[in-house]
Amino acid sequence: MTKKHSFIKATIGTWAVVKVVTYLVDHPHFIRDSKRTVEEYLDAVSQLSQSTKNLRQNSNRLQNELKKTQKTVDEISNSVDHFEFKLEPRLEKIQELQTHMQNEMNSLENRISSKK
Repeated sequence: MTKKHSFIKATIGTWAVVKVVTYLVDHPHFIRDSKRTVEEYLDAVSQLSQSTKNLRQNSNRLQNELKKTQKTVDEISNSVDHFEFKLEPRLEKIQELQTHMQNEMNSLENRISSKK
């Protein structure tokens, strides 16, 4: 019974080898193309890995710059608030003077109109 099995195994093995050889003969560039495909795949994986690493580094740099920028924005905001605080009384005084001047002009206009 083992001789039958060895004969069957040998027959199947021979058949498989013949099919592989036939395929390789019909497709002479199969190995070269397969090798190139694998190399291209490995290059693509390597590029993806490098791009991911670069993205991570750039993202970290962006976060750091945003933190620095936020500090500057806060300083500018504080300066503007301080300026507005100091400017507010002056603006009120300017508004009072403007109102007074407008009242004086209206008064003069009324005097001129009444004389006519």
